[in-house]
Amino acid sequence: MNTYITGPTIKSLREAKGITQSDLAEKIGVSSQAISKWETSKGLPDISLIEALSQALGVSVMELMSGETVINKNASSNMLLSKFYVCPVCGNVIHCTGNTVISCCGITLPALEAEEMDEIYYVYVVDDEERLRGVFPLKHMITSPSVSKVKHVMRKDPISVHVDTPVDEVIQTIEKYNLVAVPVVDSIGRLVGRITVDDVMDEVREQAERDYQLASGLSQDVETDDSVFRQTTARLPWLLIGMLGGIGNSMILGNFDSTFAAHPEMALYIPLIGGTGGNVGTQSSALVVQGLANSSLDANNTWKQILKESVVALINATIISMLVYVYNFIRFGATATVSYSVSLSLFAVVMFASIFGTLVPMTLEKMKIDPAIATGPFISITNDIIGMLLYMGITVMLS
Repeated sequence: MNTYITGPTIKSLREAKGITQSDLAEKIGVSSQAISKWETSKGLPDISLIEALSQALGVSVMELMSGETVINKNASSNMLLSKFYVCPVCGNVIHCTGNTVISCCGITLPALEAEEMDEIYYVYVVDDEERLRGVFPLKHMITSPSVSKVKHVMRKDPISVHVDTPVDEVIQTIEKYNLVAVPVVDSIGRLVGRITVDDVMDEVREQAERDYQLASGLSQDVETDDSVFRQTTARLPWLLIGMLGGIGNSMILGNFDSTFAAHPEMALYIPLIGGTGGNVGTQSSALVVQGLANSSLDANNTWKQILKESVVALINATIISMLVYVYNFIRFGATATVSYSVSLSLFAVVMFASIFGTLVPMTLEKMKIDPAIATGPFISITNDIIGMLLYMGITVMLS
């Protein structure tokens, strides 16, 4: 008897127990988004989570399994076409990848058959030791003469990934070489399976959603159907940090009462200084995070990128500050302090925000921290505080 885990099984067991997706996710230490994907069979749990999942649902591992194929997408080595088996004698969970024959307690369990594959794009050519030697596109089976030998028409040294290759690198490889499938080999080059572009799409989507939420100031993965408490705890941390940043700004401005008394028009430009710094910083950090994500930018080239960003910032800062100067010159006159202080402050803020927005995500990347954090409230709050310090400092110097 062969038994496997399926999405509908997870959903039916969860609903029968009256457990919400959020509660189940919390019990086994995953996101509620992952539970949702499992239940729709867009991705199923790693083998290491099966026991925890069965305990959370209050059933045995055997009850959790129901007789369908599983495509596991939680790690590079597990994105191969694979199956989970439960031995009916001892109850052990057995993981099979490829066409390996699995046996337990004297019972032989047949592995995944080729007919069960959703799509077949290539024929992979191996030697007697099952090491990958080439790839034979199905197109060649039609266009090549029947007398041709495979070695004459196959593509030698095909692009491949190892079983321990990170999922991010698998995604980049498929994207870089425009592949619809990539073979997976072990440490000595033996073919153990394949990963198709469909297998990685869920991972790409999940990464994009995670980065977007980080950039939006959400401290954890949440969905619209999550509980009020979970959504609140995900949003509140950065809101509190933003509140502290605003209080810090008010304390800075409170030390310059005499300056505002002498030049009340300076207060009109506080939103301009803060908003411009936040926008510039967010733009710079977003470009860097995008470059790091698609490998077009190397974290080791930090100073080269900062130099390039400084040139761009110099041009932007000059244009913006000159336009503001012309406006203030017409409105307040050439001798007014505001005509010079606002323009110089804008120039300084744009330069600082551009460099800071570039430096922070590249530093986080070197520290193995997700640089997407830098594209959110962190950059905006920091630029607001530094921008106010620069604005008031320059104004006092020119008064």
